[in-house]
Amino acid sequence: MAAVVLAGVLGGCGTVESGRSASGGGQVLTEADSGTEVLLAPGEHFEVRLESNASTGYRWKLLSPLEPAPYNLVTSDYIGTETSLVGAAGTEVWVFEAVNEPATGELRMVFVRPFDDPPAPAATFELTVRVEA
Repeated sequence: MAAVVLAGVLGGCGTVESGRSASGGGQVLTEADSGTEVLLAPGEHFEVRLESNASTGYRWKLLSPLEPAPYNLVTSDYIGTETSLVGAAGTEVWVFEAVNEPATGELRMVFVRPFDDPPAPAATFELTVRVEA
């Protein structure tokens, strides 16, 4: 599966420009965008695509945002690779929708095995989400 590449990052300020999904939907963000800010219009969709491997037990977990969140979760899905290799990695795709009013907040995710006690994150993804009219 070909990865959708983000169009770019504004120089120095860490705000994501309008990279678009292959389907013509909203912005697509990857692990490389962790720590940046995404600017959205009210109601705009955006995707977070993160490498994952369900066979290892690790999955991305969305941490509860501080209320009120500037986004709502629309869908999440795991897309495996088109191979017969056992243990091949895939991609988790999370689709969010910006709220319909100006707001700013954080989106935080951790890559954990939920059966570990306590679950220790192997990776993190953080994003500032800003919705402007």
